[in-house]
Amino acid sequence: MVRQSGRQASLLISLLALPVLGWGEEKPHPSVMQTVTVLGTRTERPSDGIPRSVSVITDERIARQQSGDLGDAITPLPNVSLTGSPRPVGEGIQIRGLSGERVLLLIDGVRQNFNAGHLSRAFIEPDLIKRVEIERGPASVLWGSGALGGVISVETKDAADLLQPGQNIGVRVRGGYQGVTDGWLGSAAAYGRLGERLDAFVYASRRDNNNLELGNGETLQNSAYRRDSVLAKSTFYPTANQAIELSHRQLWLDGESPSNPASPPSSTNPVLDREITRQSTQLEWRLAPQSRLVDLHAQLSYTDTEVDERARGIDRHDYTAINTIALNATNTSRFDLGVAGAHALTYGVNAFRDRAEATRNGDPRPQFPDASRRIVGVFAQDEIGWGDWIATLGVRYDRYHSESDDDAGPEQDEDALTTQLGVLWQTTDWLSLYASYAEAFRAPSLAELYTTGIHFGANRFVPNPNLKPERAANKEVGLRAGWDSVLATTDRLALTFSAFRNDVEDFIDTVVSVQPLPFPPFVGGTSRSQNVTEARLEGFEGSALYATEAWFIALSYGQTRGYNETKNQPLAAVAPDQWVLRVGLTSLPWNGRITLRGTRVEHQDRVPPGVQETPGYTVYDLLTSWHPLPSVRLDFGITNLTDKAYRRHNAVIVDAGRNVMASLTLKF
Repeated sequence: MVRQSGRQASLLISLLALPVLGWGEEKPHPSVMQTVTVLGTRTERPSDGIPRSVSVITDERIARQQSGDLGDAITPLPNVSLTGSPRPVGEGIQIRGLSGERVLLLIDGVRQNFNAGHLSRAFIEPDLIKRVEIERGPASVLWGSGALGGVISVETKDAADLLQPGQNIGVRVRGGYQGVTDGWLGSAAAYGRLGERLDAFVYASRRDNNNLELGNGETLQNSAYRRDSVLAKSTFYPTANQAIELSHRQLWLDGESPSNPASPPSSTNPVLDREITRQSTQLEWRLAPQSRLVDLHAQLSYTDTEVDERARGIDRHDYTAINTIALNATNTSRFDLGVAGAHALTYGVNAFRDRAEATRNGDPRPQFPDASRRIVGVFAQDEIGWGDWIATLGVRYDRYHSESDDDAGPEQDEDALTTQLGVLWQTTDWLSLYASYAEAFRAPSLAELYTTGIHFGANRFVPNPNLKPERAANKEVGLRAGWDSVLATTDRLALTFSAFRNDVEDFIDTVVSVQPLPFPPFVGGTSRSQNVTEARLEGFEGSALYATEAWFIALSYGQTRGYNETKNQPLAAVAPDQWVLRVGLTSLPWNGRITLRGTRVEHQDRVPPGVQETPGYTVYDLLTSWHPLPSVRLDFGITNLTDKAYRRHNAVIVDAGRNVMASLTLKF
């Protein structure tokens, strides 16, 4: 009763405050609708000028949504959804029916190869993010192993993003509150130009959250956490045509949660006191002289993730560490061959080494074996323009090698060849059509290859170093249309649509063989990773936007159907269909803006035998912002406005309830 009364009071205060606070959504200026992307081509292009499905999310949208983690920042995009637990430590991201290691995550161009049990890979403070680009569909030619479902590329802020015109030194502080966790955010950043050739950016933040309140009125125990983040970045400009950037990012996350955060605690899923430390250091060199043949980008990086877990009630102390050393070098040469078209040829080499080690109570842990893998890839992609036509042709070759330190299995030495082709036709000044074919592969992870030992009492893991890589081949067609001055001189109407079919071969899954035992626990068996499934994922996504200088309305829809063609049944984990409607006012007093967003997720009944269906649900969010001064920003919002009790597909825990949010940002 006390909790419900508190929620009603918070909601009443929030609604009464709206006229004072101002109302907001990022204003989609009718005459400037395009965003620039590098994800689909590795060269800067308007996002609607490439034959790929790419979405760009700005820091303005992230701030307005007051995102608590990366998942909050990128949903609800069509055919992009969250998986796993409402506990952030166990949250995953799905693109067109694929998730986990089948979606490649990049932060400042650095691969995030962390893979340990049921834990999330998306460890980054959203307040640090400058922009996020999401490519839907296979993309191995440019990015290598792992991009079967798509790529998520995160770019962090630097000094140039925060300095105002004419300003050389600046400070930004931000404070925020999330009612659903009774949680607080505090951050501070200092940035500036240290002479004509050097700039610097330093940032620190803390999020302190209590247990999460769910939509069914319950409190999710063992979901509190504290997250500290720091970033230091500096760029040196030796000449006008080159830049050298050094950066270091570190995150600490302390909290308690079950071993599998997506499930309730039990005797086989004990509560852990978990500490996660992630650090990433990188050195970049960019060279763009007055030559159309040279546009060079080289990057050397080191990323390390350590997980320290102590089980409550039992003598178990696990330590897991995964680090990645990576080298990437790419160059773009531009030349015009007349009737043979204008070319932008991008080529390069990517190489990385993953190293994993783990202990339990100080001894080697066979359930997470000490092992390493190396992958080296070379690629080339040519973008060719002929008048109203743009074509992209790409090819990539990768060689990968994996080995176990304790001889859990023989070494693996394999290769993979991937290709892609895309064509875009600007049929008129308001309509473009495109078609593309893209392949991708995912090399087996170290855990899939070499895991041994006993799991859950009497189940024995059997290594399988003969695993083949997963492969995907995606066919896609789409259109983009836009009209200015439809009903007024400053309005715009924009439409997008794409349809796809992604055929995936040699899906890697864990095959469990059960056998009775004459002693407790009376059931035993083996578990082994195997290439078992041929899958097909197909569907479409579309969006429509009408915007004026004073208001806008936008609608999007995403649908993915997944089929296990080996067993002739639906895939279990594919997210249900989703509609998103946004309506907003963008020219209110005090530079105020407001958006009301409704998200409808349909009933998911396309599941294989034995998998529970997921009921449909509708949630509403209210997002506002207020800029009384250029140096002052106030954001206010309420998510899950009606306090709806719902759960994600394949989840067993109800999601978060009504969340009243507020944040204040000051610049000096």
